[in-house]
Amino acid sequence: FDVNKDSTNRLAQAKTTIELIKKTNMPTLFAGDLNDTPKSIVIKKLEKVMKNTEKRNTKAFTFPSVKPNRKIDYIFAYPKKRWKVISTEVITDTVASDHRAYFAVLEYRK
Repeated sequence: FDVNKDSTNRLAQAKTTIELIKKTNMPTLFAGDLNDTPKSIVIKKLEKVMKNTEKRNTKAFTFPSVKPNRKIDYIFAYPKKRWKVISTEVITDTVASDHRAYFAVLEYRK
């Protein structure tokens, strides 16, 4: 999602993402650098429709890769009630990217 401080574009991107995912009517994983923190309006909008794989109140900081101080990388699952989070992990690596990878093991339940 857009990196600008103003969240207007990110909010529009979240709305479009939600519309597209709902149209597929298929189990979907949505992951990436969303350039927003867990309490932002953008992340809350996504959480209304999709399961955020991160548990609240964790220190799963992903950015920057050296001495991370915020979470901006996510994995979401749709439909939210069909997915169970088995485990999550932030992978400590400062070479591959300026972000730390966020890893989740999920179970899809029919």
